[in-house]
Amino acid sequence: MVGEECRGQRPRALESPSTGRRDLLSVLPHDFQERVKFALHAGRFGDITDEDGVDHLASAMNILESVWREAKEGSGRFSAPKGLQGSAKGFQPLAILNGKLLLLAMNPSTKTALDSGCQNSVIEDDRTGLTVENLKRAFADNLFYAQGKFPAIATKNDFYMALAYTARDRLLHRWINTIETYIKQKEPKVVCYLSAEFLLGPRLGNSLVNLGIYNEVRQAVEELGLDLNELLEQEAEPGLGNGGLGRLAACYMDSLSTLEIPAIGYGIRYEFGIFSQEIQDGWQIEIADKWLRLGDPWELPRPESAVDVNFGGRTEAYSDDQGRYRVRWIPGQVVKGVPHDMAILGYRVNTANTLRLWKAEAQESSTFRSLMWVTTTALSTTRW
Repeated sequence: MVGEECRGQRPRALESPSTGRRDLLSVLPHDFQERVKFALHAGRFGDITDEDGVDHLASAMNILESVWREAKEGSGRFSAPKGLQGSAKGFQPLAILNGKLLLLAMNPSTKTALDSGCQNSVIEDDRTGLTVENLKRAFADNLFYAQGKFPAIATKNDFYMALAYTARDRLLHRWINTIETYIKQKEPKVVCYLSAEFLLGPRLGNSLVNLGIYNEVRQAVEELGLDLNELLEQEAEPGLGNGGLGRLAACYMDSLSTLEIPAIGYGIRYEFGIFSQEIQDGWQIEIADKWLRLGDPWELPRPESAVDVNFGGRTEAYSDDQGRYRVRWIPGQVVKGVPHDMAILGYRVNTANTLRLWKAEAQESSTFRSLMWVTTTALSTTRW
């Protein structure tokens, strides 16, 4: 069937949409069937109910069936992304084509490589590809897999998160390569920039500009029936500072990456950013900036690298095993610092440095003991 499409013949239109769907879905594994069913009933971009829409679905299914069969046989008409070996190589083309199929179901008029299915087609990696079609497939996959939503029930924030994850995937590819390059150097010199404030600004828009895909993303989003400006406005900026110092620190990190100078920034992951302002009854009102309320798609928590930070307390003298005088610090409070990493990509380069922000958490054991002490004291002083 794939060969017929390459000769310019359109696939045969199915007699009824329901029959066609059931027959074509039967060639897929159960979990793939469920994904297609979800897509077919997602009404935001239009259901596939007319003959032309089912014709597109038939074309997609024919190619999907062919690639699935060839992947199992090991022939591989469609090439897999570099670096995939063994069983993963057979699965990846199937997963990518399934992403294309989901886009067809969301919008039957979308033109993809599925319309031709030619012999020498090469499927780019949707995690790193920069074409409009790559971006559309990656957006659909992130909406489904990262957010657990399909278009009919997705909110504006879900669409923003899916687009942010799509951009972040491309950042991570460059970030990991940058770290690997630094590690391979014998004695790399790295700039460590410590600042109590980082005003990073809108990260989605900045990432699209630095990646050089702003126009491609705008086109991809518009073809999916969305407005890029609305998605950009959905982002909650991390207002981690009061003004000039925080903005200067963020500019330093951008410049170091653009100049491809190895660097890492250290700061504090404040739970609340700089206050927000509202006008109520003619008065300016300051309210809390809950920038983490809906989650942050740009950070990568590193709980395995958490450290204890000691505050206050007292010193205590003692003698070691050899009778020498020693002094130890007995902290009054211990706070757990949990790092959250963020990739800072330079402008139109492949270098991405690291910004590590530290989140403060209470130690479970000390917090529990303190709670038990307060509870016990309260009970002992209560008159029954």
